[in-house]
Amino acid sequence: MVALDAIETGLVIILGGYDKHSEFDELLGIIKDKDTRAVVVLGATKDKIIQSAQKCGYDRIYEVENYEQAVKKCAELAESGDYVLLSPACASWDMFDNYETRGKVFKELVRGL
Repeated sequence: MVALDAIETGLVIILGGYDKHSEFDELLGIIKDKDTRAVVVLGATKDKIIQSAQKCGYDRIYEVENYEQAVKKCAELAESGDYVLLSPACASWDMFDNYETRGKVFKELVRGL
């Protein structure tokens, strides 16, 4: 939620990962209120995040299976001047050994666009 405060408009955000039994209703409410362009979800929590989005009436949500698909989908959805934010609100353990590896993979995929 802190990362969202730094961005005023033009946001595409990647959410999801290992389920630490967090709730996402408040986060999705903030995402909706900020008029976020899109949310890309993946990982073990994607269904839980989608349910929270549906509860708050946010419908610009896209499911992907991995980070390669996530980065490609964000590139399709973002417009010039937008921010693409990797702020998954979840642990990385369902797909990576740690958050550092997840971040490294994300950077490599972005550089490869």
